Amino acid sequence: MENSMIKNLPPLSYLSPSAISFLDSKHHAGDDLQQAPSLLLELQTECHNLDQSLLDLNQKLQNSLIAYASHGDRIGVLFGYINAQLINLQSSTCVSGSSSDGGSEHILGEELPALAKEVARVETVRMYADIRKNERRVLGETWNELRAYMKTERDRAE
Repeated sequence: MENSMIKNLPPLSYLSPSAISFLDSKHHAGDDLQQAPSLLLELQTECHNLDQSLLDLNQKLQNSLIAYASHGDRIGVLFGYINAQLINLQSSTCVSGSSSDGGSEHILGEELPALAKEVARVETVRMYADIRKNERRVLGETWNELRAYMKTERDRAE
């Protein structure tokens, strides 16, 4: 039976240096093989813990992405509101532009809509900058959590 178990083992070249080191630390003598069931249980527990940590990280990432999408939806609503306000402003300037004073017609008919467009453009840039800042924050938090998780797992393996 022992020979059939050995035949099922992968070649040594397939194992990572950390796996070889781990096995060497656990098996110094031939009688250490009797502890294989407890080692198997330890490895299964460790794998379960790693799987659970990965599920937790995936859930955090999903929650962050949902929050980001919700933020994007709110910005879409704001853009719609700004567009409606600009249309209302343009409509009111066209109606008001029929005044007898040529100077006020020029201000209301041309300069005010241009000013409104510039204000909307500045607001759009500001909102875009906020989106990018929040996106960087979410990605940074996710990256930091993943890096901490990987460091913890690397420390455990050593």
